[in-house]
Amino acid sequence: GLILHVSASSIKFLEVAEELEIKKKDSQGLVREFTVSQLEDFLLDGMHVQDLITTADKQYIVRHELENIRALEEDTHVPGYPTLTLYEGQSIVQVCLHWQLLDSIYPLHDLEALEKLGNKWYWALFENQPFGEFKTHLF
Repeated sequence: GLILHVSASSIKFLEVAEELEIKKKDSQGLVREFTVSQLEDFLLDGMHVQDLITTADKQYIVRHELENIRALEEDTHVPGYPTLTLYEGQSIVQVCLHWQLLDSIYPLHDLEALEKLGNKWYWALFENQPFGEFKTHLF
């Protein structure tokens, strides 16, 4: 099957975190809505920009952005599937999931956990696959 990997740059994650009004702890210890213009206020001692947006935040942001790819007025059907009608404003990803054009969505931001899971998967050729562990990587 076809696999589509979707992610974003660190800057894009920060911009969307601001749009979604994600709350973060600032240098004064207050939890408030994150803003890119005040980025320095949210970087605690020794923290890097990449550490500010957590894996959970990234998963939420990517899922939100995917679900908000919406049909326009001129989008009458799912491309390649003329019998699958789209309506203006409808989530294209949700339609694809409903009609099983997409099997599932997995976050790929926790690289360490994915590497461990990948090793278990690849080395378990003649054993039971670690399907239960995939649940921790689903949205």
